[in-house]
Amino acid sequence: MRVLVQVHTWNDANVIGVTLQALLRQTLAVEEILIVDNGSSDGTAELPYPRIVTVIRHRLNLGTSGSVKTGLEYARAHG
Repeated sequence: MRVLVQVHTWNDANVIGVTLQALLRQTLAVEEILIVDNGSSDGTAELPYPRIVTVIRHRLNLGTSGSVKTGLEYARAHG
């Protein structure tokens, strides 16, 4: 079973690292973390991430439903 974790974010550069650390400490191994950045202006999408992290950046904030849709499309295409 492949585990992909989807994280939705908007201007969370100051806390995204804590989120990633928590995900990587889980007992079930996470194979990929998908960060869907909803048009952040604080540099969230440009931070240095571990290799298992993929970042998809929306130019505009599409809200939760837009982020979920993007994540599901990515998971289906790369599943």
